[in-house]
Amino acid sequence: MVSRRQFLTTTGAVASLGLCAGIVAGVPGCTPAPAAEPINADLAFAIERHRAALADMEASGRVQEACESAMRMLETPDTRSAFDAADDAFDLDCEREQAAHNRVIAAPIFTLADMRAKASYLASVSQHMIHDGDTMAALLTSMGGEA
Repeated sequence: MVSRRQFLTTTGAVASLGLCAGIVAGVPGCTPAPAAEPINADLAFAIERHRAALADMEASGRVQEACESAMRMLETPDTRSAFDAADDAFDLDCEREQAAHNRVIAAPIFTLADMRAKASYLASVSQHMIHDGDTMAALLTSMGGEA
């Protein structure tokens, strides 16, 4: 269970991430981003791994949808088997994507460039919501807050 204080702190942190994302994206009203600085290797690696896991999940989702469509048109043992295999692959890719997403959230931030990169990336994959207290605590800890 997340306490009210943790929720408010996290809400403020997410708003700060949003502001940083606006700065990085050049949103009107936000201060322009300075010249790009390198980000720490752990964060860069976590972001790259998440991008790959997200691409794999999206691809296996398309295969699953195609197999489901084929099965609805003509259900045979072969189409059922293909759908089951595609469904299992999609479930596995979803687990991998979630683990990679959690690594991005927990990656430490050492500089303002790290904060901007993390905020920008998390804003770009905003369809992934933070649902549990452990993930929220990891995000707060990565930004130097108390979980």
